Amino acid sequence: MAYSLAFHIIGIVFWLGGLAMVTRYMQVLCVEGAASASPALDAFRYMTKRIWYGFVVSGLVIATVSGLYQFLIMGAGYYMKQGWFHGKLTLLVVLYVISWLVGKEVRKTTAGAVLQKKRLVMLHGISSLILVLIVFLTLVGRTGG
Repeated sequence: MAYSLAFHIIGIVFWLGGLAMVTRYMQVLCVEGAASASPALDAFRYMTKRIWYGFVVSGLVIATVSGLYQFLIMGAGYYMKQGWFHGKLTLLVVLYVISWLVGKEVRKTTAGAVLQKKRLVMLHGISSLILVLIVFLTLVGRTGG
């Protein structure tokens, strides 16, 4: 269980840290004008794609698999009786949707499309807020607050 929890935390750091980085990189592309072609902008597009697949997607998979493992080992009854876990699951569903939306923006970026900065700022802020709320719910819920 300790190894699973360690992998879960590592996955969360990769997933949400990657989301924060990739949304910030794409905001820079908006400011600099994503439609124009230059070696610097091409490098930003390349790094955005690398961060997406290297951190966000891999972290999402690691966090999901290790979380499901913990859920199955402890049993559904253990977690489903705890109120904090329901809040965490709700936020997790929102986080999956945010990740999907960011993935769509990454595909637009690599295709050279112009992105909307307000949308990227919103995705960046919501994913950061969800991280804070999940950590708060989990720590307070498990310790009894």
